[in-house]
Amino acid sequence: FEGGGHWYNTLLESYGGAPLTLDHCIFQNSRVHGLRLRGVSPDVLHCTFRENSGDAVRLESTSEGGASYPRFENSVFEGTSRVHITGDVHSSGTLTAAPYYISGSTGEVLIDVEMNIASGSTFTIADWASWTIRGNLIVAGTSASPVQFTSESGAGLGNPWGAVRLLGGSGRSSQFDHCRFEGGGHWYETLVDLDQPSDVTFNDCAFLLSTAYGLRLRSASPSLTRCRFADNGNAIRLDSSLDNGASFPIIRATVFEGDERIHLRGDVHSSGTLSEAPYLFDSGTGVVSAMAEVTVEPGTTFNIADFYSWTVHGNLLAQGTAEKPILFTSLSGATDGNPWGAIRITNNDGNGEQRLSHLDYCVFEGGGHWYATLLQVFGKAPASVKRSIFRHSRADGVRFDERSGGQISQTTFANNGGHGLWLKSSSPSIEGCTFQGNGQGAIALLSTPESGASFPVYAGNVYGDNDRIEIASAIHSSGSLRNPGNAYFIRTTQEILASTHVQIETGTTVEFGDFAGLVVRGSLAAQGSSASPITFTSDDVVKGPGQWAGLIFTGDRTETSHLQHCQVEGGGHWYGALVEVS
Repeated sequence: FEGGGHWYNTLLESYGGAPLTLDHCIFQNSRVHGLRLRGVSPDVLHCTFRENSGDAVRLESTSEGGASYPRFENSVFEGTSRVHITGDVHSSGTLTAAPYYISGSTGEVLIDVEMNIASGSTFTIADWASWTIRGNLIVAGTSASPVQFTSESGAGLGNPWGAVRLLGGSGRSSQFDHCRFEGGGHWYETLVDLDQPSDVTFNDCAFLLSTAYGLRLRSASPSLTRCRFADNGNAIRLDSSLDNGASFPIIRATVFEGDERIHLRGDVHSSGTLSEAPYLFDSGTGVVSAMAEVTVEPGTTFNIADFYSWTVHGNLLAQGTAEKPILFTSLSGATDGNPWGAIRITNNDGNGEQRLSHLDYCVFEGGGHWYATLLQVFGKAPASVKRSIFRHSRADGVRFDERSGGQISQTTFANNGGHGLWLKSSSPSIEGCTFQGNGQGAIALLSTPESGASFPVYAGNVYGDNDRIEIASAIHSSGSLRNPGNAYFIRTTQEILASTHVQIETGTTVEFGDFAGLVVRGSLAAQGSSASPITFTSDDVVKGPGQWAGLIFTGDRTETSHLQHCQVEGGGHWYGALVEVS
């Protein structure tokens, strides 16, 4: 067939559903298209398409006759000859291997339609055009004959195409095996856009050269196995909605080249698991809502942009392993870049029920902006931090803020600008931890009138030089200052408030900064033993008179204090005595 194409814009037109076989036919030099199929699916065997002004083959679908699914076998498409899919696809079928074309006139694969795509197919997509799938798409590429979705003007060179969009809900599932997506990202900021499909699988797929993201998930949780992301603006974008929940893709054996990461955007409205992968938190990252529980797999890395934080109002279970710790680090460099903010956990499910967060084998580094810590845990429920590292914070390593308890064990606090651990109205157990090189000391103890003082329990901790436990505020409630295995430190004068009883454990040392003292308006029981006296002294290496103020007891007659087997030395500043009772 050659030289035609008038009136019907094609050399050969077929419609109406009658059987048709084209065998060893040539379609050339049409004024428009070579072959036009309207709701028919002929066998196209050993045919050749060349030098037609329009499409080699134009596929159309009708609501009455359905879609066109020609069976191509050993046919040749010379030059830029392609099979153009136009209009909506109304019925199910298989696209056999051929060079297909998606343009602005390509419609949608409609609901309840399942389209199968054979290995070796290529889809060239016009600049800025997209393809919307509301049914199912089963793409069966192979390692030898992958299915490719690429740009008409050249992947990474010309104008980008839009996206392959999978829209749906319950009952919608698609599968992509050995696919290559490249050169898109216009309009929808991604190569592939998933919006609420129930079950989508990507195996051995590559997402390349997007102007934005390789894959965008909107309340979608597909499975990705042995996939590859390279040369995109970013690898994956995770979006969540209040009505449809969050996106939690299942990622296995997938490669993220260079700076490719998974961008967590908006609030997280439902529970799920973040698979092992590199993630990005920045200004677009929201909070984990109160009812949600987020689990993090071992080996996961969170790269956090300068000055930004992540707030978890629900529950965080970040449990790594010795071989695969979970890393929270700075996007610009843990020690030489600008700091990120903090990971903030409130542990409140919105109904007043307090929940327990666990962090195990985690590494936090390079943050401390805004909230002056790498990790802030607040609320009333206990939290568990085990076998983790907090280092290179601009300020403190961890802050427990008005909590009832919890456990911190076998954890290292090193080279933080402030304290390794900062406790306000919090009394966790601190066991087997190491404090080394923290600028303000090992631990800060603070108190509030509403929630009381901090009286942690210590066991088997190791401290570096000057890593002491600082009593950093007045003490508002009764309790025991247990022997931490290192000295307490009072930098500036503090008070034990009226009606407050504080007991100091035997063998404890309390050091005072220059001219600082302890004013007791309540009562103090410092009862050591001959073998383990309690020592009150200055923090100077060489002890001398007047280096700190002293102990000042100024409560009323209802307050009774006891000092037994105590050594009080080097004070007397301001009040002219080591101990004053008035």
